[in-house]
Amino acid sequence: MRNPLALLSVIALLAACSGASESNWNPLNWFGKTTEERVAAVNAEPRADGRKLINEIVRLQIDATPGGAILKVTGLPERQAYYNAELVPLADEKPVDGVLEYQFRISAPVGATPSGPPQSREVIVARFLSEQTLRGVRTIRVSGATNALVTRR
Repeated sequence: MRNPLALLSVIALLAACSGASESNWNPLNWFGKTTEERVAAVNAEPRADGRKLINEIVRLQIDATPGGAILKVTGLPERQAYYNAELVPLADEKPVDGVLEYQFRISAPVGATPSGPPQSREVIVARFLSEQTLRGVRTIRVSGATNALVTRR
C-alpha cells in the first residue's frame, strides 16, 4: 500500500506544480517572447553627456530574481570601441499605460576604429528592476536608433 500512496502523492504534487508554472504569479512567466519594432524616425541626438542611441538592439532578456528582475539587453553599434553604455529610463522609470520604456545610450569612440564583425561589436548592458518598478507594467520596450525590442506579459 505504501508504494501506490507515494506514487499518488508525487502525481498530485506534479499536477499542482504544473498549474503554478502557467500562473501569472510565477515570476518566470512575467514576460513572454520578445518582438521587434522597426523605428522610422527617432530623435537620435546625443544627450547632454554626449551619449547617443545605439544603432541596433539585438536581444532583450528578462531574468527573474528575488525582489524583481534583471533586464539584459544586447546592442550593436556601427563599429568597435563604443563604451559607457546604459539603459536610460524614460518617464522617471514609471510605466505609462503599462509600458516601461528605456533607451540604450552609448558613447562613441574618439577617432577612427575598425567596424569588425558583429560579434566583436556587441555591447551588453543590464539593469535591475525591483518589484515596485514592475508593478503595473505589462510591456517593457528598449529603443535604439533603428529598432526597438518589446516584451509583454
